[in-house]
Amino acid sequence: MSKDRLGPPTRSSHAFELEVQRGASLPAGYAVRRATAADAGHVAKLMRPADREEMEALEGCPAFDVLRGWMTPPMSNPMAQRPTEARRVPAPRLLAIDDEPVVIYGIMPSAGWAGHATPWLATVSTMTHDALTTVMWLSRLQVDAWQRRWPILQAVCDARNDFHGQWLEWLDFVPQGRVEAFGAAGLPFDLYRRGRAMVAS
Repeated sequence: MSKDRLGPPTRSSHAFELEVQRGASLPAGYAVRRATAADAGHVAKLMRPADREEMEALEGCPAFDVLRGWMTPPMSNPMAQRPTEARRVPAPRLLAIDDEPVVIYGIMPSAGWAGHATPWLATVSTMTHDALTTVMWLSRLQVDAWQRRWPILQAVCDARNDFHGQWLEWLDFVPQGRVEAFGAAGLPFDLYRRGRAMVAS
């Protein structure tokens, strides 16, 4: 299934339940564990073309190498961190559905910017619509949890990747403008920021 034609999910009773029950059990068939290099290879092969192109334009190497770099401190630019910060960062995690790896995700503190961090994730393109909707609601819970530790979350998005930008805005990231020549490929990227006030009390 391609995500290109999907918009961010609308609220449903199931989604609302996921949103409000912090620390609630995952849906049946869903599991989270520490991500491995094998997981990175699996996810990288099944990413949407737009997501793969964004990752490669940002970092200048194949998506699998990008994921391995993001999973192994010290992280590669533009989200690098000092070694002392790396020791305090949760290890990248994998979300599996029915034992199939579908999402790798993590967060990187921003070098030189105390209290700032950049979440990242990579997803497969083969999820059903219902699974993708659930993953999006779970991503909101995860971002809220990270926000309690880091007051400012920031993200970048390839201007060509509309779905990524829509997902960020649905997560309450606020557009901060566009850099016309950004990343290894020097392409236009949009900047996003999310402050702690966005987290419900």
